[in-house]
Amino acid sequence: MTTPNDIKTMTQISVNKLGLLIILLCLTILCQANILPRKAVKHLPLPQPELVSTLSELMKLLDIPHKKTLRSTIKASQVWRRKPDQERWEVPDLQLTPEKQQKVMKLLSKLGLTNEIMPEPKQFRYAVILSGTAPRMRFRLQQLVKNWQAGVRFDNIIFLTSQRILNPEIDEIDELVVSTIGSHRTTSEKAKALPATEFEAARMVFLSTPMPDEMKKLKIHYTSTPRDWTGSRWQRKNTRQGIQDWLSTHPEAGSVLIVSNQPHVLYQGEVAYQEFPENFPVYITGEAITLDNPHLIHYLDALALWLHNLEFRLNND
Repeated sequence: MTTPNDIKTMTQISVNKLGLLIILLCLTILCQANILPRKAVKHLPLPQPELVSTLSELMKLLDIPHKKTLRSTIKASQVWRRKPDQERWEVPDLQLTPEKQQKVMKLLSKLGLTNEIMPEPKQFRYAVILSGTAPRMRFRLQQLVKNWQAGVRFDNIIFLTSQRILNPEIDEIDELVVSTIGSHRTTSEKAKALPATEFEAARMVFLSTPMPDEMKKLKIHYTSTPRDWTGSRWQRKNTRQGIQDWLSTHPEAGSVLIVSNQPHVLYQGEVAYQEFPENFPVYITGEAITLDNPHLIHYLDALALWLHNLEFRLNND
């Protein structure tokens, strides 16, 4: 016969077992949260722990307050970003000792902002040259020629350009004209050949860049994305808007080789990964840095811009 004390004892045992089960369940959940690997972030230049460690080392070197997490380093890096109305060439460089500058460049190289990038596949439907100053577009076209000479093939060349008004010095307009029509031309003839916009400069860059005859025969398309009026000034479109503008023309699906140059490969590649649909597989090629004494702020701006766009993907994964 069961006594009241027996019932009390059995009830206490049941409560204890239930409590133990709850504790075990909570421990299991916590262990899974900490032990099971999270979804890997794609298209990073380094494994995520090493990426965070390298970013943290760079920020310590430059006295940027941060926490050693990816989110914190992304937020802290934005101190290097240009203002919305600034072009890259308008931003003053950092004043560092040669020793510290060398250390910074070593970390930037480790992060993937200095080395040449070549694609693994050898066949693409589109080679997409991203807009920039006239010399930068020439560097990118020369990189595409280098790919062709290495056996890479593509069916179409797409220049994503804009209606940005050229800067005679930064865009090296006089040199562009001479390389296109020849130095023997009269002053009047050279004046008539002066390009006014990035779109016109891109066409002259293609005409004046040596390349194999087979490459010259490919289909070429130039976009000319209009500028935006902000209320007080005209603002050129960025890489993301340029890609969106071309995709709005509904090109046939196919593989895409994005042509950039360092230190912009990470940023422009990240934007391309986000903007192109799955039926437009994206690969990147980019020329290595060539300057012995680079403007560090340009590299830090490119790094911050990449991290800013990477955050978009992290928030949506």
